[in-house]
Amino acid sequence: MLQRTQNNKFSSLNYILIWIIAIVFVAILGLIDIYGKPLWGLGELTSLYGTIYWLFVGLSSVMASLVHYVVRKDLSEMFATFIIFFGLAYSGLEDIFFYFFEGGFPASMNHLYNHITLGILPRILGLQTVTPFTLIFTVMLSIPILVLVSIVLIKKL
Repeated sequence: MLQRTQNNKFSSLNYILIWIIAIVFVAILGLIDIYGKPLWGLGELTSLYGTIYWLFVGLSSVMASLVHYVVRKDLSEMFATFIIFFGLAYSGLEDIFFYFFEGGFPASMNHLYNHITLGILPRILGLQTVTPFTLIFTVMLSIPILVLVSIVLIKKL
């Protein structure tokens, strides 16, 4: 499916491995968020935690992409790796892992309602909060989009 010709081959196996590593990375982010939970609701510390957390996610995604570039010497694959890592973290998958590790989903996740992507579906449905259904459904919509964008980047750039 993703096989390149000549000397610069990118196999489907490499692509699958990038996704597996990215999903493990996002699961680890869910664990990190559990340990950061005591900082939630502490005013300025909540904002600082969120800033540091997303800075870590962004920089980790950049580092994964740069390592991929050093190994493969391919800009399109580097950008695709970044899209996969950061996109999965931002899609809500991290929140699913967080609640899985916590032992279950609450019925309402008000803190996610203003999230740029996670709040769209609840608003369309006329809900006042993010629910487990809308969170899971949003992630299920995001993953095929990330797959499509990453494949286009790998094949076209």
